[in-house]
Amino acid sequence: MDLGVRAEDVERLRAAVGGTDIATPPGVDDLVAAGFGADLIDAAARAGDVVRLARGIVVHPDLVEQAMAVIERQAAHGVTVSALREALGTSRKFAVPLVEWLDAQGRTRREGDLRFPR
Repeated sequence: MDLGVRAEDVERLRAAVGGTDIATPPGVDDLVAAGFGADLIDAAARAGDVVRLARGIVVHPDLVEQAMAVIERQAAHGVTVSALREALGTSRKFAVPLVEWLDAQGRTRREGDLRFPR
């Protein structure tokens, strides 16, 4: 972890992002307003303690793993963003950046509207 970033602050951030509804985490602006510094969020994302999907969106790593589990269960037929969104109980606000991040990380591949595990 980066110098100046305390482990207990990272754990509080993970709890805030994982919260009671892991599929709809607060946005980065909301986290900053709640007292989490941008430097903490950046350091936690670099360390893999949270996952930055887009500039204003960070999620708990467990959400990424839940998404991959859904995609792997549907490996033979592929999964649409809509089906993934429904399975995770989230909105397009999170589902679209999540699948784009998974594609960019090489964890999934896109064929038309479907995602398949790599």
